[in-house]
Amino acid sequence: MGLLVHLRYLAVRISSKDFSPLICNLRNLQTLIYITEEPWKIRLPRNISDLVNLRHLISSKGTFLLLINKPLKNLQTISKVELECGTTWQIPCIKELSCQIFLDDPYSYRYLGKLSYLEKLKLTGSVRAFKSTGHDGSDEQRNHIAFPESLKTLTLAKCFLSWSVMSNIHLLPNLQVLKLHYKAFEGSCWNTHEQVFRHLKFLRFELLNINTWEAYSSSFPCLRRLEISNCSRLEEIPYEIGEIPTLELIKIENCKPSVGESVRRIQDDQHDFGNYDLTIDISENT
Repeated sequence: MGLLVHLRYLAVRISSKDFSPLICNLRNLQTLIYITEEPWKIRLPRNISDLVNLRHLISSKGTFLLLINKPLKNLQTISKVELECGTTWQIPCIKELSCQIFLDDPYSYRYLGKLSYLEKLKLTGSVRAFKSTGHDGSDEQRNHIAFPESLKTLTLAKCFLSWSVMSNIHLLPNLQVLKLHYKAFEGSCWNTHEQVFRHLKFLRFELLNINTWEAYSSSFPCLRRLEISNCSRLEEIPYEIGEIPTLELIKIENCKPSVGESVRRIQDDQHDFGNYDLTIDISENT
């Protein structure tokens, strides 16, 4: 290990649950990538904070971020990490975070709003936290989740949020990309009401159990790209979406034929108004 003290980039394959604490002797390391084919999650050593120059921590599997000696102040990217007991204080300057949260433990998501440098967040709820009914007593707490205003990209999956949480998300002043995946929200209808996503440019639904989407052109004044994939219950795209002046592409994959028909109507009507800038890409189930 002594011969590697000046190493800045390291990719390793590991087969045990615990990361060797010897890795923390590489004080100049900036990027650490670790790969495992084992089913278990990896536990980082408590002295991982000795890697004072570490900026990127990337894993192929889930990782436990335990309580460590001191914050990783230079860490900017961390992927597939499980946060417990408010451990976000350990990564105060993080810019890109992919993490799993326990939905019945408010400490695992309560402090996300304090990550004031965070620009890209992928949040996946842990389904093991739910009772057999699919719900627990923490629903109200979870629906008061706070997101940092610095966010530019937000991806949600398995969070089982109420659509009312959108009242907070649409206020994020820098949000440009929003991706909603399987079970991100509960409820068959999303009505944007008076919500305005002022800077949103990219919106994607994937495997979302939603029947009805009620939206207005004023809700997404800067939207350029809309993608909807494998939303088998959705009936159609709101007609008003076609009136967004910045919209360049609507892409539909594996949805009901009625969704594709609504998109074609939108494009035809835009052609009637002289707008030939809107492209549609439809791939339907056969």
